[in-house]
Amino acid sequence: MRALLRHVARAPGGRRGKWYVLAVWLIVAVALGPLAGRLGDVEDTGANAFLPRGAESARVNTELERFRTDTLVPAVVVHTGEGAKAQAAADRDLLARYAAAGEEVSPPIPSEDGKALMTVVPLDGDDDVTGTIDELRESVGANAPPGVEVVVGGPAGSLTDQVAVFDSLDTTLMLATGLVVALLLLITYRSPVLCLLPLLSVGFAAVLTQVGTYLLARYAGLPVDPQSSGVLMVLVFGVGTDYALLLIARYREELHRLADRHEAMRIALVRSGPAVLASAGTIAAGLACLGFADINSSRSLGLVGAVGVVCAFLAMVTVLPALLVVTGRWVFWPFVPRAGTPARASRTVWSRIGSAVARRPRRSWLMSVAVTGVLAVSTAGVSMGLTQEEMFQDKPESVVAQERISEHYPSGASDPVKIV
Repeated sequence: MRALLRHVARAPGGRRGKWYVLAVWLIVAVALGPLAGRLGDVEDTGANAFLPRGAESARVNTELERFRTDTLVPAVVVHTGEGAKAQAAADRDLLARYAAAGEEVSPPIPSEDGKALMTVVPLDGDDDVTGTIDELRESVGANAPPGVEVVVGGPAGSLTDQVAVFDSLDTTLMLATGLVVALLLLITYRSPVLCLLPLLSVGFAAVLTQVGTYLLARYAGLPVDPQSSGVLMVLVFGVGTDYALLLIARYREELHRLADRHEAMRIALVRSGPAVLASAGTIAAGLACLGFADINSSRSLGLVGAVGVVCAFLAMVTVLPALLVVTGRWVFWPFVPRAGTPARASRTVWSRIGSAVARRPRRSWLMSVAVTGVLAVSTAGVSMGLTQEEMFQDKPESVVAQERISEHYPSGASDPVKIV
């Protein structure tokens, strides 16, 4: 293993090799970068994406495709309040404008208590469903008189609200993750420049991850859904930063010992490489085990996550060392490590913990296993799964519509059972 690592370390830690490594990564980013933005093209947003593979409902959804000559997505409009009956009848002509070609809007269906009316609008799934729902909500809302509440839900409304959440999820997660990671790196190394290199390296890893995921989904059948693709970037940031901390810490120690930064990087890669490889291998293998899960969303999260971990590992042991060697010692400013100076002037809390673990390794891992086992016991009573309402932090209109339907109509009224 050490011999292999020494051979690999010659590239990013070499005087010429570092430039070759950076050139390769730049070529990959420029040439394949456009594919990174196409990950959404291979996302599975169908009804079976969050169902077990062998579930009867999933088989029904598959069989239903044989009977469909077109794709219809129903929107459910619910009127409540004083004057709801008259308003529902008046809105029917308005709703008919949004129905798919050749389809009719159902007459308003009154609830048994007479306090609500439900109208089903069949939308064309091949059109822009989310745009149609937004326009529909605006139209019926503006047309509603005082005292009448009109909400739009159903499968089309729920899809629109979920798409709205995931559209902002990637940007929000990326910004939040980037700020948190930058702050942690700044606190750890107290260098305003050094913290930028791991972020730049993670950026390369993110491009490679998205490209790899897209190609595997396109040509190898890798399952991808909006949930896994949204979490993917956070995972890449997390593991990439973790590996960067291990490598940079070891590199800085070697800079205190050696005058040649290239030699320092080669030694740092050889000595920290096994820990980084073991961590990446363990996480990737653990996530890949989710590939045997019955729930399609769990399979997607595991397999996509494994791809992200592997790409983060590749970036952290190639492009990050090259960037560190190119920039030189000054990147650690204002605490620049000088050859021949001690790495630490005094013992820290972490060095004491490390010394204690080294003195009694068996006791340390037994205590770790015991604490982990106690914490694992607490998960025995955890309730798994979320309702439609619990999937959102706020309460979107589709959830409000479902609440109105559940309050005034029997179960399944807006989405009846299909028997094939």
